[in-house]
Parts: sequence; structure tokens; C-alpha cells
Amino acid sequence: MAEVDPKAKLEPFQALIGEWTIEMTHPTVEDTVVRGWATYEWLEGGRFLIQRAVNEHPDFPDSLSVIGVMEGEEDLSMQYFDSRGVHRLYAVGFDGRVLTLERDVPGFGQRGSAQLSDDGSTLAGVWQLNEDDQGYRDDLAFTYRRVPGREAAGNRRTEANRKAVRDAFEGWRDGTSQITDLFAAEMVWRIEGRAVASKEYRGRKQFVDQVLTPFAARFAASSKPFRPVAIRSVHADDDTVIVLWDGRGIANDGEPYENSHAWFMKMRDGKVIDGTAFYDSASFNDLWNRVTPD
Repeated sequence: MAEVDPKAKLEPFQALIGEWTIEMTHPTVEDTVVRGWATYEWLEGGRFLIQRAVNEHPDFPDSLSVIGVMEGEEDLSMQYFDSRGVHRLYAVGFDGRVLTLERDVPGFGQRGSAQLSDDGSTLAGVWQLNEDDQGYRDDLAFTYRRVPGREAAGNRRTEANRKAVRDAFEGWRDGTSQITDLFAAEMVWRIEGRAVASKEYRGRKQFVDQVLTPFAARFAASSKPFRPVAIRSVHADDDTVIVLWDGRGIANDGEPYENSHAWFMKMRDGKVIDGTAFYDSASFNDLWNRVTPD
């Protein structure tokens, strides 16, 4: 039997090398376009192709896939791993125009097909699902759009910063993490307006000690501490992220406290290094002066 040349089988995938934005629609999130970004790059040696994908929506996992001819095999396959801990194996093919993937598993079959545009700028297709062997139906529609080379690094940084901030806010909202995990130790934070806490704070420790800790203490006796209840918008542009959000909690005196916030943050290495916060100063001052820290 002739020896398989993995590089030759992978040669058409050269057309996918680079960075792409992602837009997806799925029946479980009607009227929602799920956005993200993906990269295709060669592993050193050119015998395997690495695909990475990051999605903004919390219900859609991030993933890493390895495409190539696996040891002892003759055909291409794709080993898929994602942030849920899922691992799947797909048959994969690409002739330079049409990409196909298939996983023939009883009770949960999957197949996908996508076509690369003539100019190589878009890759659009559909995933189909066969549950309980009832036949295939459309499941996930997706469009990849190539990021021009000069913009690739900035786009990747934009999406990574957006995801880092959204994940931090959702963890705070759900009670699974602290928002302070997002702050760099050396960060500078400003609170604008006429609140009793309005000033510039030099470093995470000063901000936590003088604002966040005494603020949290005003909810310590309550079963409903102050947290985000609505993350209305997360806008990112390179190293700048803006979050518009609403928070609510029950204070120690049993009274509800609500406020809307706009945070403007500059990021570096996934952490906030500079931030400015706007909120209703009158509501904040009323809470601060009315409620005794526990």
C-alpha cells in the first residue's frame, strides 16, 4: 500500500488559512445572530491544520479542532474539542471550494457543508442534525467572513476582549465569580459624577478597599446581594470595551437598590487597566448614607 502524503491531502485547506469573523443562526436562539471569530493555521511541519473558534453567546462553546491524516489512517478527519468538555470525531473533506464534515453516530448524526466564495472572502454553509435516526434537518446556519490581513490582529483582540468582559459580567451575575477577577492589579479606575465615591482610584486594591468592599457590606445581611440583572450591551473596539448594564440588590435595611451603569474600560492581556464608570449618583448616595455596613 502506498504511503499517504498528509500534506498533499491538506493542500486545498491553504485557502482557509487566516482569520475569520463568524455569524451563526440557530433555532434555539430565534432572531439572534451569534457572533464570534475563528482562525485556521498550520501546525509546525504542515501535517495538521488547527482551527480555533470563539463565540460571544454563552450557549455556544469555544472550540479547537485538529484536521489531518491521523496515525494509522488514510483519510482526513477532524478531532473536535470544546469548552464543554465535548470531544467528537468527524470525517472531513475540502476540494478548495466545498467543505464537508460528517459524523455518522446512531441517534445523533451530524453533517455539514459549506462553500467558499469565488474570491475566497466568505465561507457559508449549514450544519444538519439527525436525532434518533429520524432523518436529517437543518440545525445551524453559519457564515465565515475573512478578515483582511492588516485588520486580523485587531479583530482577534477585539473579540477576545469582548468575550473576557462578557464572561466576567455573566459570572458576576450568576454568582460564580467576582468582577474583581477582571481587574489588573495596577489598574486606574474613575467614578464620574457627584457620588460620594466619585474620584480616581490608583490600583485595584484602593478601589476594592474604598468602594467595592464597603458597598458590598451594605448588602451583606441580605440573601440578594447587588449583582447585574441585565447586561444590555457589550461593545468592543480593539482594546476598548464599553458595557451598559443594570444592577439590583436588597440592602441590609430590606429596601431594594437599583442603578444603571456605563463602564468604559481599556484592556491589556485580558484585564482592565483603565476604567471610567457612570451611574446615578443620587441613588448611590442615598444607599451609602442610609444603610449601615454589616
